This record gives sequence, C-alpha cells and structure tokens, in this order.
Amino acid sequence: MLAYKRFSHFLRDGLVLIALLITWAVIEARRDAAERLARHEDFSIIEVQPPHSSYEVAAFSADGRRCALLRGSSSVANADRAWLRGSVIPHVVANDRYFNPVAFGPREVNGDSEVDSLVRSIAMSPDGKILAFGGDGAITLWDVDRQRIVEKLDCPRIQVACLAFAPDGRAVAAGSETGDIVISDLGGSVRWHETTDGAVRCLAFAPDGRRLAVGTSLGAILLFDARSGTFVRSFKDAPRQGHATQVVALAFRPDGEALATASRVDVKAWDVATGEKLATLPNSDPWGRGWPDVSLAYRPDGKAVAIGLGSTYAPRRGEVRLWRPVEESGAQPLFVDDAHIVLGLSFSPDGQALATAGRDGNVRRWDVGGAARP
Repeated sequence: MLAYKRFSHFLRDGLVLIALLITWAVIEARRDAAERLARHEDFSIIEVQPPHSSYEVAAFSADGRRCALLRGSSSVANADRAWLRGSVIPHVVANDRYFNPVAFGPREVNGDSEVDSLVRSIAMSPDGKILAFGGDGAITLWDVDRQRIVEKLDCPRIQVACLAFAPDGRAVAAGSETGDIVISDLGGSVRWHETTDGAVRCLAFAPDGRRLAVGTSLGAILLFDARSGTFVRSFKDAPRQGHATQVVALAFRPDGEALATASRVDVKAWDVATGEKLATLPNSDPWGRGWPDVSLAYRPDGKAVAIGLGSTYAPRRGEVRLWRPVEESGAQPLFVDDAHIVLGLSFSPDGQALATAGRDGNVRRWDVGGAARP
C-alpha cells in the first residue's frame, strides 16, 4: 500500500513536471518566434537560381508572383548606369518551376526571331504574362508562357534605359539616357514623345493609369498626363529639385494620391495633387556614399513603403526597411542579409508577404504579416 502511494505521488509529481516543461517549451518557442519575426529571419526561399554573373535589373508582376531578372555581361561602364548585354531569367515565385532563360544581345537569335540591340532594361506586365525588353530604338515584347516574341514597338532614335507598364497592361512607357520619354500603345504606335533635361532613370504609372511620374539624373521628379503627354507639375524640395542627386526609384500609393521617390541617400513622399512634400527619410548607409540599388513598393493598404537597399561595396549588404510616411518616423528594419543584395521588391495583394529579388539571382518570399502591421 505504501509503495502504491509513493508511486502515485511520484506519478503526480512527474506529470506536474512534464506540464511545467511543456509550458516552458511553449513560452520559449513563442519568444523565439517573436524574436525571429522581429529580425525577419523567418523566410522561405521559393525560388533559388544557381549563381551566375551579377544581375542588374529586377521586374515584378503586380501581384509579386512573377519576377524577371536581367543579368549583365560585357557591360560598358557609364557614370551612373551600365549598358547591359545579357540574358533575362524569368522566375515564378509561387511554385517550383523555372521558365527557360531568354538570351538577348546583338544579332542573337532566339527561335525564329532576332533582336538587333543590347538589352538595357526590362519590365513585366501587371499580369506577369509579358516581358518588355528595352534596347536601341525599340521595345521588344516577349510572351513568357509561350516563350516567343509577340511584338516590337518602335522608339526611333532613342536608347531605352528604363521601362514601365501601364496598370491595364495596354501601354508601356520608356525613358532614355538622353532625356526622351515615350509612351507606346501595344498593338499600335507611339502615343506621345517628350524630352526633358537629364537622363531618365525611372518611370511609374499612377494606379488609374492617368498620370506618369518620371525621375531624372538631375534629381527632378516630373508628372505628365499619360494620355496626352501634357506636363502637369514637378515636385520640388525648395530651393532644389525633388532630390539633390539622381532619382532612382518611384512608387505611387495604391490610391494614387501620394508618390514615394528615392535617391541613393534619401526617400521622400509627396502629395500628387499639390506637389507638396509630405515627409523625408534620410537613407543612411555604412559607407557614406549612398546605396547603389534602391527600390520602393507601397504596402497594399497604403500605410507604409517597403524600401529595398543593396550595395556591392565592401562589406556587401542587402536590407529591406519599412517606412510609414504619415508618421514621418524612422524606418523599421525588416531584414538585413549580406548575401541578398536587393534589386527589387513587391508585396502580395494581401500585404502578408514580400518578395525580393537579389543580384545573386535569388527570389525570396518573406512573411511580413505580423511585424509589418501598424
């Protein structure tokens, strides 16, 4: 009887101890998960492209499920940007298959089609079905699923340096190193052609497609009527241009009422209707030389901007920060990864995930549903 009582007490105490250990393990697991979420190290690599030569440009579909990367080779150095000759690697971020690499270059043949110029820029249609390639005097449209050229849009006498699709996918805008701005309708002709001072570094359509924002190498931020080409306004941080140095990234807020712009050393938010500056974020870097690669993406709720940063300076570094311009506070670090030098990024439609593309050819999908909320 005594032995039975002792065994019962032992069993009870053992169960209590096990319960305490389980409770402790759950608490530690939650704490560890919270810490990992705060550092944003809890990510999944959906697609991993074996390393090649460095990639130079990334382009996402509107929902962040597809991404294309332009790999540079035989680059001819320019003071601000390399002239690219290489291949485009389309990724599918949502599943486990790759499209075949698409090679472009002078007189290179792909199937029955021929591309006669260097590829300097790429853009992906909002639905991810068409890739646009910018070269000398033309924009080539590539059907991603069928792996073939479907159209060439003439842009006479300009060297296409940057591209942007209209939100409905029916037009594409192009900018050049000599200040040309062109919008061409798919299946049609050039809608309008304007010029500005300085090289065109980046382009972005407003969500309703009625306005086109342009960033230049002189720091100017310009707004045009996308239908007629009429100049609407510039965004100036008096007494300077929009930025003291070249503008490298643009992103409209989903409601179209605000515009985020970036140079290599700062990010600003503007009221589209008035041109008034809403907020400024100094974009500090460890070297004091500015970030070579900067990309922007508004969260779908419009309350925050993701800022992708990358540098090949020693030490190499890749970062993503989250900034809420309305609060005009410092940016929240989402992650730092020295191996993933960020070229571009895109939120999922629900804002719960963020896809990033790096110079190493990797496309990563980060779970930001918890820490990215207000």
